This record gives sequence, structure tokens and C-alpha cells, in this order.
Amino acid sequence: MLKKLLENFRSPGHELRGAPFWAWNAVLEPEKLREQIRTMKKMGFGGFYMHSRTGLDTPYLSERWFECISSCIDEAEKLDMEAWLYDEDRWPSGAAGGIVTEDDRFKMRKLKYCQGDAPESGTVLARFELEAEGNRLLRSRRIAENETPAGDYYTFYWEYMERSSWYNGETYLDTLDPEAVQEFVNVTHEEYFKRYADKFGKSVPGIFSDEPCYIHGDVLLSMPWTTAIPAEFEKSYGYDLLAELPELFFFREHEVSRVRHDYYDLITRLFTESFTGVIGRWCGKHNLPMTGHTLAEDYLSGQVLYCGSAMRFYEHMQIPGIDVLTEHWNVFNTVKQCTSAARQFGRERVMTESYACTGWDFPLFGHKALCDWQFALGVNQRCLHLAWYSMEAEAKRDYPASISKHSPWYEKYSIVEDYFGRLSAVLVPGDEIRDILVIHPVESVWSVLVKDIPATDAERERRQIKPGTKAMDGFYSEQVAPLDRAHSDLTNALLREHLDFDFGDEEHISRFGAVEKDKFILGKAAYSMVLVPALRTIRSTTLELLNKFTGKVFYLGTPPEFVDAVPSERAKEVFKKFVPVSMEELGRVIPRRVSIVSKGEEAHAVLYRLAEIEQGYTFMLCNTSMNFTTAIKDAPMVRDRNIVYPEVDVKLTLADRGALYELDPVSGAIFAVGYKYENGEYCFAVSLDELQSRVFVICQENIADAQAPEAETPADASPVPKCPMSYSLSEENKLVLDHAAWRIDGGEWHESNYILLVDDELRSLLGSAPRGGLMAQPWRWDKNKKWKSAALELNYSFFCETVPEQDCTLFLEHPELYTFELNGTPLPPVKNGFWMEEVLQGILVPVSMLKTGENVLKLFSTYHCGQRGLETIYLSGNFGVRGTDTITALPETLFCGDVCEQFLPNFAGNITYYLDVENPSPVICKIGRWRGALLGVKVNGEAEQLLPWPPYQVKVPAGRSRMEITVYGHRRNALGPFYLNEKWPVRTGPHQHKVYEHPERQLVPFGLLAMPEIFMLKEF
Repeated sequence: MLKKLLENFRSPGHELRGAPFWAWNAVLEPEKLREQIRTMKKMGFGGFYMHSRTGLDTPYLSERWFECISSCIDEAEKLDMEAWLYDEDRWPSGAAGGIVTEDDRFKMRKLKYCQGDAPESGTVLARFELEAEGNRLLRSRRIAENETPAGDYYTFYWEYMERSSWYNGETYLDTLDPEAVQEFVNVTHEEYFKRYADKFGKSVPGIFSDEPCYIHGDVLLSMPWTTAIPAEFEKSYGYDLLAELPELFFFREHEVSRVRHDYYDLITRLFTESFTGVIGRWCGKHNLPMTGHTLAEDYLSGQVLYCGSAMRFYEHMQIPGIDVLTEHWNVFNTVKQCTSAARQFGRERVMTESYACTGWDFPLFGHKALCDWQFALGVNQRCLHLAWYSMEAEAKRDYPASISKHSPWYEKYSIVEDYFGRLSAVLVPGDEIRDILVIHPVESVWSVLVKDIPATDAERERRQIKPGTKAMDGFYSEQVAPLDRAHSDLTNALLREHLDFDFGDEEHISRFGAVEKDKFILGKAAYSMVLVPALRTIRSTTLELLNKFTGKVFYLGTPPEFVDAVPSERAKEVFKKFVPVSMEELGRVIPRRVSIVSKGEEAHAVLYRLAEIEQGYTFMLCNTSMNFTTAIKDAPMVRDRNIVYPEVDVKLTLADRGALYELDPVSGAIFAVGYKYENGEYCFAVSLDELQSRVFVICQENIADAQAPEAETPADASPVPKCPMSYSLSEENKLVLDHAAWRIDGGEWHESNYILLVDDELRSLLGSAPRGGLMAQPWRWDKNKKWKSAALELNYSFFCETVPEQDCTLFLEHPELYTFELNGTPLPPVKNGFWMEEVLQGILVPVSMLKTGENVLKLFSTYHCGQRGLETIYLSGNFGVRGTDTITALPETLFCGDVCEQFLPNFAGNITYYLDVENPSPVICKIGRWRGALLGVKVNGEAEQLLPWPPYQVKVPAGRSRMEITVYGHRRNALGPFYLNEKWPVRTGPHQHKVYEHPERQLVPFGLLAMPEIFMLKEF
């Protein structure tokens, strides 16, 4: 194993590298697909996920679709890459773009109630007389089927999910019904098998299921349902659920409810067995590993609302996975749930879908930081969100940045993939060492969660999910919120104290749990200690295994008063033999295998991963550089994480397996590390810089291939004097034209407005819904439809303080749909290249047509709603921009500081600064404050040194040196979003680009914000 590990570390293959979600979002052309695969290869990717996204205009699962799939598999094989399948048209997985759910038998069903009779669309389950105060039920009586109610009554019924454009006019799948899921497999997986069976497990390594759930849409107004529930419930629990339906919606005497507990237990089982069970077994039989993740896996409450228990979802998956959105989510619980189940079921790989919603200006050090901490918790495979096939129309707002040619740093991205490829080489093999099992508390939430569903139409309307938000954003329960907080706090506390652990799902424990002497067994994992959090209810099966266990059992809070959600004294009796512990005592009471100490206490920002390999151990340290927050989605921006540890003392309680070596994932070098082994402990000291991770191997064999670099200690810093710097731009500057006055059919002029809102208004006038991330796919549009059209005129106004010296270019989508007029003169549609990709075509703008003062650009078109719609246009040239609408001269030099304030507010490429320094001896040049994607530095014309993450420094020789400092940029200040109140929204997606709540553009700083510092090196 060690030999293979080292080979993979030095030269990580495709299976160890990341693969992006590749958004297929336009008309697909096989040769363009092949070209983009070649680009991905150059970026260091090991493969790609072929993923239908909003904008797809090639019929899904058609012969043309499979022709494109075949081309991609063929190109992947030529380049030694992996072509991953994706099982849905958009997400969540299950409906096959509405193809499966055209049949009513397979449509999702929902349980609801109302006052009086059910609507015509509903199928009645039971009627009740109810008396309640708020959400607490005082009295209920079931009305007999043939009984005429004497007064007010409530009807409980199910109905099909409402149709939606998101499902191309259909609904989501009944994921609680195995026959429905089997039909999804027949339509999707079997079609791939017919064509590519010989590729499965090879060039086609697996298939991705995205965000399946047992309810979708109005989740706060209904409950999951399928027609098999009443019979399955009575068979499993011995009583009639229909007689107890009000208890799903109301509290009774106790907040803990057996009915709710049993209901969620059942639908969780149905969902797991029907969805991942049916698909996972098919994938196992056909050598096509299933990966992906469920919806709402982060909070306990979210799991109960959407999937029951995330851990149970992973049982049948060959590669279980998660989704980590934004840079603000330190969702440690999400990762621990998945990596725990993976270990217990013997899964080698754990996948993360990462980087969604981060925005164009998310830097490469963020790419490293977000996945570093996940790898430290057991993840080892990356799916990167997102690389676009096209940026046409709505596609360009599909959760940027596009990790592809659309970003000006794409050619440098291989440094990230090399890093994670090497890291995966070390972290994939071996058995993780975790001594503590924590009983997962999700079943306590089952028993106390009540949605408080309103019965009136007005209240239902108020509860509707608002655009740009999720159902969880509007959910709150005073019974559940403390459990969510406690769950997060416990995980944070254990990780801060370096008490690594696995979660144990109680249903898994009931089937796969056992006690062997002083080991608590769960599947393929064994634990010497168990920690029971403060639970509202505990399973009798869990309790009896704990009673037999002779190892240490710790518990927080008080023993549960309910067993199997029924009042019981049994837990109180059994818990007498366990050790009570408070959150503050965890690090003092629970034995610690790993200690990472700074200044006399555990280094709380540091995570670790420890694993046993055949000939030794692997060990990873990760400095998250941040304090862990109870609110798991409120982590600081990566750039604001700045905790450093100049020295930490590490102790590992392990059997002696040899010497300690450090493996550098950046360079691929391996160094011997000084250490002591005494009293059964490895002891050594290291430093942890900002956002730094370090990786080690303990083994008998001498594997060092280089001397450890000598530490160069810098003396006091002296900043380079602030001075103007010459510079160069990687592309022309841009003037963003996103406001236009408009009129149709020669009517009244409408004042200048944001172009996306103009498009919405036009569509409304012409009888169509606005565009957006939820619109139906173009491939499902009626291509023969006769669209109502209008003659459209658009007026754009800008100013020239200084007329450019060279011709300019106007970039826009589909210029063939327009005629142009500039300052009253027709502008010939002379093509002049493209920007970013071919869809953004250039039209030559001769400088002779521009004038000092106001310039008016007019566009004329016949507009209809079958077109892709109006988009921002860009004037490009060698000019500067003052404010939002005035062209001026480019600055001759730049000072350190935000270039937005130096006539480059919308610049979207890379800037190289030229700086001369002179020193009598070699120095370290450190670049402090800057904003962009990454840095590159050349000294005296030598090879560029990339600086994607700290430390941002290079060595400069004695004498006079020319430094070229490139700040690699992004598209944020050209593509937005611009008009939100906040400059950096928590999420960046389609909705944020259409919000217009701030009258001026919100731009982000870019460039060198402070002069570099020069550090003389101390002599020894």
C-alpha cells in the first residue's frame, strides 16, 4: 500500500483529481464538447460530470443527447479522463425532466389538511372534529366514513404535487414508491446501460444522483405521502396511522410523539429503500457506482423535512457524498454524517460537491480552504461546482463562477488540482482511526417536529417560499431549534478538543450494531467509547447494546425520558452506569488520542485526520484559521480567516511503526521530520500558517527524497515606497451597458431601466412568464409555436470624456437579431471576434463614430418570448471608465489600491504590475493586501511563481531586480450581481442577479491594495 501511495502522491492519476459539474445548458455540439474536455485536461481535472442545467436545448435522453455523451466518453478515453454520468435533467433526481412523471402513477403525493371538505384534487383519508390552541391539540375525534358532521370539521387528504416549470410542466417523483423509482431507472439508467455497459466502472466510473428528497415544493404546507403508507405503517408499528393523523400536525400531551417518530421512521425507510435502495442495488449489479447527495443534509430539522436521516440515505451508495454551498457553511455535521456512514459501510471514497454560490470573485485560496477542512474530516473526492458549456442568456447566472475558460485564471487552475490530487493519494487509502461513537440525535427531532401548517388560504400564501430562498429559511420550531444548536455545538466542541468521532444512526445500530468485549461495533467500524448527546428519546435497541457495552459511555444532559418515543424509566436505570459529562468537560474527561497544543491549550481552529495504513499511519493537520460558529452557515469569508499558529506541539498515541515524514502536496516533495517516540506517543512540533494544511506519513521505510527546506527567518519589514507602477492588461477594458430606455411598436418611451427587468416587463406584455433559474427547459418548448412579437427599440447612453485612440468592439449575444445605430448613423454589423466564448460576439465600433460628450447607441429588433432574451452588452477597448457611463483615457500608471477607483471599474481580466526593487543582499518580497483570484510573480524574467494561497512571498536576489506581479482577476465587476444591498451576498445565483434594491453598482475591490514589503534575511 505504501509504495502505491507514494507513486500516486508523486504523480496523481485522473481518479484522484477533481471533476467539475459540466453544465450542459444550450444546443450541444459534439466538437465543442470535445474542445472543452481538452481544456479541462489542461486545467488538471481528472474527469467531468455531464450535467443537464437550465438552458439545455438538445432534447434530453434523445439520440442526439446520447451522440453527445458518446463523443465525450470517446474524448475522455483518449485523454485518460473519467466521464461521469448525471441521472437527471437539472435536479432533484427522479423525474427524468418530467418524462417519468407524465404518468400520474409516479407523481409525488402530499399529505394536507383543510377545514371542511377536501378540494376536488384531493383524495380523502380521514375527517376529524378538532379543538386546538395554536399548535397544541386539546381534543380530536375521527368522524366515521358515512357520518354527517354536526359542526366544524377538518379533512385530511392527499393530492398530487402541483405541476411546475422546473419539471418542464410536470411534477417530481414519488420517491417513497419503489415502482416509481424503478421506472426512473428504466428511463434513465437502463438507457445508459444499453449503450455504454462496457464502459461502466472504467471510463464511465459512476453516476450522480442530485438532491433527491421525499417532498419538494411547498414543504412547509404539506407532509410526505405515498399510497402504501397506511398499510406499511400498521404492519410495522401495529396501529392505524389514519386514526392518528392530527398528531402529525399538532402537539398532544407530550411534545415527544410516538406517532410522529414512527411516521418519520417509516417514510425514511421507504425513501431509503425506494430511492437509494433501488438505484444503489442496480448500480452495484451493473458496476456503475452511485454517488451524489440528498437534499437538506445540514441541519437536523432539514433532514426531517426532506429526507428523514441523511445517514440512512448513504447505506446503498457506493460513493456517498455531500454538498457544501457557499464559503460560509462550516457544516462539519454534514461531513461527519457522511464520512461516518462511509466508514461503517466500508466505502473507500467520499465525494463532496463544493464551491456553489460563491460568486465570480471567490479566490483560489478559497478553493483550497473549503475542501481542505472537508478532507481533514474524511472526504477524499471533489466534484467542483461549476463549469459552463455556454454562458448564453440565463446560463451566465447559473451559480457562477464558471470554473472553466470563462474565468481569466483557468490556465493556472492545475496547481489546485495537483494539490488535491496529491492530498487524495495520501488520504484515500487506509482505515481512519476514530475511537468515539456519538449517537446521532435525529430521531429526537422526528418526535418533536411539528410544521404548524396553516389551514387558511391567507396564511398559506404568507408561508410560500420566496424567490431566492429555501424552505429552511422560513422554518422555525422552538422545540427543534435547541436540538439543532446543540448538535452543532457538540460537534464543534469535540473537534475543537481533537476528540475525533463518528456518528451512529440508531436505525443502523439496530441492524448492524453489536458488542464484542470492550468494543462497540457498528458495521465495519469499532469504537472504544460512546458519547450520548442530550436526547429526547432513544431506541430500545440502542439502549440495550449500551447496557451490554463494557467500554466507556459518556452522556450529556439527563437520561432520555422516552424510549422508542414512549415514556419510560428504562433509560434512567441504564444510564446510572454511564459517566455524565458537560460540554465544558469534554476535553478533560474523555481520553484523547491526538493532542495539538498551542500555548498550553488545544489549538481550536485545527482539524485533523488520522488513519492506519498497511505499513504505518497517515496524518493530516488543517488550520481552518477560524473560530467555529454555532450557526453553521455563518462562517467568515475565507479571506477573513486569519488565525495562525507559529508552533503547535503534536502528540499521537500510536504503536511505534517507524519514522515521521512530511509530504508536501504543493511541490510533491517528501521530507524527514524530527520527532520523539516515548511512552507510546509520537511527539513533534510544527507551525501552521494561515489556512495551511500539512500531511504526514509514519512508516518503517526511509521515503525522504529531499532535505527539509531550511527556515529563512526574515528581519523587520520595510515597505516598498509607494510609487506609480507601469502595468499591462490581459484584455481590453469594458464599459458595462446594462440600462436602456425602450419602447415597442413605436409607442411611448419607457425610461432607462435595468435590462433584465426590461426583459421581464416585455415578456409580461407579450403574455409569457419571466425568465429565471426555474424556467422550463428550451428542449421542451414547442418549436412550432407562433410567438406574439413586437418591434423593439433600445436606447443606450454613454459619454466620452476622451475619445479612444483605437477602434472599439461591442460585445453582445445574437447580434444577428439586431440592427444598430450609433449617434444617428447606422453601425454596420462587422464581426470582430468574441469575448469569453463565441456566444458573446463582437461588432466593430470604428473610433470615428464616437464623439466627445454624450453618445447614443440604438438597437432595433423584432422581439418575441421564444428568443433567449435581453442581456447586458459591453463596449470594449483601450480606454478607461469613470463612474458607470463615461469613457476616459486609460491611466498611464497604477498606484497600489483598488483599480475600480483608477478608471478600471469593470475590468475583468488579469493585471500585471511592473516594479523595480534594489537590495544589497537577497530579500523576501511579501505581497500583503491584494484582491483577485491568485497571484503570479516573475523575477527578472524567470519562470512565473504562482502564489494561489499564503504565504504570498518570493525570494529576490541581491542587486536591482524587475518584478512582474500579476493579479489574476475575475468577471465579478463585469457580470455582477450588481444591485443587491450587500456587496458580497451569502449566496450568488440566478435570483441575486435580478434583484434591484441598490441604485448604484456594487463593485468589489481588485488589484494590489498595498505595496509589497521587503524583508531582509537574518544571518545565522
